[in-house]
Amino acid sequence: MKGKYLVFASSLDFCGKIYFTEDETSYYNLKGNYIVIGRKNYEHDSQIKALIAHEVGHYHFTSDETKKIEELGVPFALVNILEDARIEKKMVEKYEVKDFFTALHKRSYELYYENNPEAFKNPYNLGVLLRWETYLHIPEERIKNFWEEEFVNDWRKALEKAENSENTSEVVDIAYELFKKWEEKFSSTSPAVCISPEFGENGENLKETFSGKAEIEKKFGNGKFSAEKDGEFPKDIPVFKGEGFELYPLDYPLIFSEGEKLKRYLRKPKKELTVYSCFGKKVNPRKLVFSSVNIFKKSVKIPERKLKTLLILDRSGSMSGVPAKNSDTIASILEHAGLNVDIVVCSTEFAYKVLNVKDLPKIECFGSEGFSRLENFLRNARYDLVVVMSDLFISRSSEKFLKKLKKIYGRRLIGIYTADETPDLERAKGIFGRNFIFRKSVEGVARILGLLILRSL
Repeated sequence: MKGKYLVFASSLDFCGKIYFTEDETSYYNLKGNYIVIGRKNYEHDSQIKALIAHEVGHYHFTSDETKKIEELGVPFALVNILEDARIEKKMVEKYEVKDFFTALHKRSYELYYENNPEAFKNPYNLGVLLRWETYLHIPEERIKNFWEEEFVNDWRKALEKAENSENTSEVVDIAYELFKKWEEKFSSTSPAVCISPEFGENGENLKETFSGKAEIEKKFGNGKFSAEKDGEFPKDIPVFKGEGFELYPLDYPLIFSEGEKLKRYLRKPKKELTVYSCFGKKVNPRKLVFSSVNIFKKSVKIPERKLKTLLILDRSGSMSGVPAKNSDTIASILEHAGLNVDIVVCSTEFAYKVLNVKDLPKIECFGSEGFSRLENFLRNARYDLVVVMSDLFISRSSEKFLKKLKKIYGRRLIGIYTADETPDLERAKGIFGRNFIFRKSVEGVARILGLLILRSL
């Protein structure tokens, strides 16, 4: 289950970790660069996707304004409500997620408000309800029963301004303006325990989005995660030093048998004998009737040099298990066949050169693939062949990068995926054309790959 949500987050161009808990609160931690999804009360697929999309919105659009918020004395809850309105509008404009938000907010309304008239009395809750008006109907009479028209109108104006603001700093200013005018109302109460899935007890979890001081670090580590954005990766890539335990053994008998098959295609090819008529047209010798037909023979020699090959391995969450194991096996097959192979593995947390194929099973899959971070690395590199191993459930930036590679390498760019699950075949066709290999197992890949390589030379 977790894998498909990592794929979904990747489709929203998210590069970071996702943790699922059984709590009620969801949030994005800016400094740790991870998302926490509280699944309690949210079981439907569209609701969980909405929670992810909302927090990815913070990842894309929210900046750290902790210092400014504390200096102005504005409640974090107030800033967060307005910032939520802004980032959700931007996510709806950039991605197709409005239906997910509608499903989420409808469920939240049913949980916290529908049978709880008292919840309408909280001034922070009023802002949440007015924000949700974009997605569902909120009974106007309930709002009028507790709040004067001017306060409601000021909340609506603040939300509209926030939705159209350029950044988080502007949202803080809007929150401060609203807070100063109605300070008595906001200061006389605190956020309710559960006014929306983004709020924890008394709104304390809201601070985690901005401050990065999250309790989740105590449970899952110290927050040493990569925050590198696509295109900002160093020109060179660090070498994986082989640290970590082996996740699975490599299948050496299979590597040997398939490697030998590929070697025969690439290092000891048979001469291709083509028969032509005197008019230059190809002729099938078996169909010749008259022995007097004037024919000549043409031999095609295949170069026997070692092909300089770049192997790009997708180590995103959706490749965990069999797909990753098969990718590592194919990497070993290429090396066994005598190709001059450079191996690079990509995930949310890293992009490594791997000098020893035996180290590949020590590299875990997580997050999204982030292929485009290799752009600087490949800018000055030249290869005879580029092989990409991925299921192609990738971000738009990665897809754009692979299409750039296609323009540079043409037929010399080959895609491979081997597992029972079906990859994104439509995207494969758009990127690789006929140069994409999809098989249930590694057996037989060497023959097809050999033919594609010969065709590309």
